[in-house]
Amino acid sequence: MKTLYTIGIDFGTSNSCVCYASYNLRPDGMVESVPIKRPEALSLQHADTIPTVIFLGDETGQPTLYGEIAEERAAFYPELTRSGFKLDLGRPGAEGAEAYSLTRQFLGYLRSKVADYIPMDGSGDECQIETVIGHPVQWTADQREETLRAAIEAGFPNVQIEGESMAAVYCHLCETGASVLRKAGSLVMMVDMGGGTTDFAFLKLSSDPKESPISTPVDAALLAEPWGGGRRSYGGRDLDALLLNHFLATWGDTTPPNEQQMLMREMRRFKERFSTNLDEGIDLYQSVWLVNGEQKIVRLEKVTFEQVTAEYRAYFHRLVDAALSLAEAQSQEVSAIILTGGHSRWYFIEDVLREKFPHIRRESHTLLRHNHPEQSVARGLCYQRMILAQAGENKAPRRKATHSIWVGVSSDKGALEHSAVSNALDGPISTLDQPVLVIPEGQLLPYRTGNPVSISVQRLSFDSREPTITLRLYSGLLNGQRVPLIDRTARFQRGLMEGLMKQISRRLPWATNADEDRYVVDVFCKIDENEMLSGKVVVTRYWRDRVMAVQTQPLKIDPSREARPVRAKTPEPAIA
Repeated sequence: MKTLYTIGIDFGTSNSCVCYASYNLRPDGMVESVPIKRPEALSLQHADTIPTVIFLGDETGQPTLYGEIAEERAAFYPELTRSGFKLDLGRPGAEGAEAYSLTRQFLGYLRSKVADYIPMDGSGDECQIETVIGHPVQWTADQREETLRAAIEAGFPNVQIEGESMAAVYCHLCETGASVLRKAGSLVMMVDMGGGTTDFAFLKLSSDPKESPISTPVDAALLAEPWGGGRRSYGGRDLDALLLNHFLATWGDTTPPNEQQMLMREMRRFKERFSTNLDEGIDLYQSVWLVNGEQKIVRLEKVTFEQVTAEYRAYFHRLVDAALSLAEAQSQEVSAIILTGGHSRWYFIEDVLREKFPHIRRESHTLLRHNHPEQSVARGLCYQRMILAQAGENKAPRRKATHSIWVGVSSDKGALEHSAVSNALDGPISTLDQPVLVIPEGQLLPYRTGNPVSISVQRLSFDSREPTITLRLYSGLLNGQRVPLIDRTARFQRGLMEGLMKQISRRLPWATNADEDRYVVDVFCKIDENEMLSGKVVVTRYWRDRVMAVQTQPLKIDPSREARPVRAKTPEPAIA
């Protein structure tokens, strides 16, 4: 019988965790219900998690470093140190390209460490290796695609992705065995609290045991009133910055920008120790830092902490209310809450939840948080194969789409034109000046468009050689704006007579009405259970009611896109 090794990667904004497990793999492709080795966190630089930080090295021979030792170098070489790059993954432009390169590089380092524990190069009759990497539930299709591709290019075998919230459910199903997670009709709220984001999702278990549960992610930050002058992010890094701002103001805020990255690291360590003291009933923590060549006493009491963080803590209450509203649920309908991520350890998180959900308690095993919440996602990713292979009560959940998908057409990148649109093959055409909805938010997955989304575009062009049209897909809304996903550009060559007519038109502009360029763009779109977008675009070009050319292009991100080289840069202030 083959041995199946599973690798679970929780790639985090501030810290990352890698777990691995092994199973007996049957000839029919199913795994035994009891693992040979239950998920265990890799020891990375003598800890169960590793800071998601890279020191780039330089031309003097300093090597590239990762994790804690890279973070130590930040104090001396801030311009050569990168952290928080996960938040830029999937963005268009230079920032997104650099974030992808850094992600691939960091995952490559993790791959080298995993090879110390399992036979990464082994395959065939003896063993099989599968990798699952988590992603925040609010991530767009581009961000998910980039995460998947970065892990593949880093050298991990058989990579797939999974939402971090569902991974936390798998972890608790297999390790805490909470009965509420198996009870028909239960509504479970999942709150994933990391260094950069806080994500909400709901899992509804059907009252019919034959039906699969349904997972519904919600973006609470879009509805909740922001904090701190318009901030919608909520994670450990926000709290670090808030507390450090407090101390900088106390000292007169004279710290040079190139020291702030080091101070953010010290603030994170101070904050974690302060939180531990609070859990142990000690309302004070004090330390000494070297700041700008001077020793500074850093002292924080609980009463001061609550004054400084009042608005920040109140924002979590608003996020919970917004999540319930988006899920169309009342607080009393929630059967259980799962907390995951290191940031979920703070006492005020449970205070808010006790106030909002008085019926949910740790004692009744309805408020669930792993003993090591920073490991629960990576552990759950390792259990995914076993959970999904089991029949009956552990049926695979069906997902709902996190984002709407829209499509628009432009003659130039970045500028949408007026488009005539029809979603029916022979239906009426109406004029719109906005992108067209392809897949609505909350659509059950997997999903594909039955008929193609057809977009008819007419525009006046004086280009005598190369008519061009660009299709742009958008995902949901971010701060009131649609997030651009994929651009696909179709370029055509004009025929001899057509090109000649265009040259004449440039000199006689009043004679151009009959020579408009016309296109029909058919979009065939599908989205899988992990919200990965694919499909094709068919562009038909007409001139004077004659079909001149047809082009077909895939919707998937171009895998040959080169990442931008990572270079040293001038450090920027870490505090907003």
